[in-house]
Amino acid sequence: MNTKQTKVIQMVTKPSWITWKTNEYIDGNMAFSVTEIGKTVYVHGSNTDSIEWWQKQFIIQFFIGPRGGINKIRVY
Repeated sequence: MNTKQTKVIQMVTKPSWITWKTNEYIDGNMAFSVTEIGKTVYVHGSNTDSIEWWQKQFIIQFFIGPRGGINKIRVY
C-alpha cells in the first residue's frame, strides 16, 4: 500500500464521505477491513455489528488503485 492509497482510505472511511457519496443515512458505526490484492487495495465496510435487528444494514465495498483512484463502489 502506498501513501496515495493510505490518504484515500482515510478519506473514504469517514461517515460524512460515505453519506455524501451514497445519499443514504447510516445507522450505527461502520467497521472496515482493508486487504491488499497485488497493487490494488480492497476496502469492505459494514455496520452489521453495531445495529439492532430493526435498523438498516449498510455494506459498502470498493477498490483503490495504485494511483489513489476509487473503482467499483458497491452498496448493499
